[in-house]
Amino acid sequence: MINKYIAVLSVLYCIGGVKSHAVEATYSAIEKKIVNHCGAWFDSKEFSFDNARDSKFEIKEVSGGICMDGPIHRNEAELKFKSKTSNLIDGSDLIVVVRSPGGEGRPAVNIAEEISRLRSTVVGFNLCASACANYIMAAAKKRIVHDDALLLFHGAPSYQGLVNILEVKSNDYYDVTNDTRVDSIRYQVSFLKKQEELLKGAGIKPYLFSWMMLFDQMEADDRVKFCPVGTSMILYSPKVLDSFGYKIHIYKGPKSQDELDLIYPAKGARHRMCYWDSESVVI
Repeated sequence: MINKYIAVLSVLYCIGGVKSHAVEATYSAIEKKIVNHCGAWFDSKEFSFDNARDSKFEIKEVSGGICMDGPIHRNEAELKFKSKTSNLIDGSDLIVVVRSPGGEGRPAVNIAEEISRLRSTVVGFNLCASACANYIMAAAKKRIVHDDALLLFHGAPSYQGLVNILEVKSNDYYDVTNDTRVDSIRYQVSFLKKQEELLKGAGIKPYLFSWMMLFDQMEADDRVKFCPVGTSMILYSPKVLDSFGYKIHIYKGPKSQDELDLIYPAKGARHRMCYWDSESVVI
């Protein structure tokens, strides 16, 4: 079974097109100024990786940018973000500094569409995971991972989710009517279309998430051969992401499993994350 996954992972990775682009090492003056302002605001608030999902979503305006902190839940995050950006003209070159464990897909995509409209630079500070990595960072014109910040993925909604609904594989659908199931499928399809349009608009290969989901579908014994730390949360190297068009323009995060193991516990986390580079993909 593992050989089948190796072959598919390798083929999809090669379709992405392995590139070798140097990662920029410096910020512009305005980027540095806004990151410093937002960093001071973030530092004034209690934060731990393990309780990040329990925090409130908050927005702070600074000259030329926005600081965004907390989980992206329901419409609250979207409404707060758009209240600060709705009057800005297209292509405003907004700088957004975000610290978020992720959250719900649809409001994150709606925020990401606004980020795209404004041709924003997005800076991941401390943590940008799940929906933050999938959509908020992905939609940026320029993507920056700040000092020791973690850009973490665990896949995204896919067409496999529709199969689960149809075959009643998910506990959420055991006791529902066919009408409810149809509504759920329609909702999922509309979201997948928005997700694909967002990725394509950002120059990212839309099958990036399908590639990630192959790992999620492996048996535990197979998964550990790719990620010995035994987790579904993965930090992909800039080279791997770049092969799918997800270019990180400035990267100052961990560059190995050893570096990740040093950084992550120091930020209040109890569980290890997996660092995945190109050598561990193409076998």
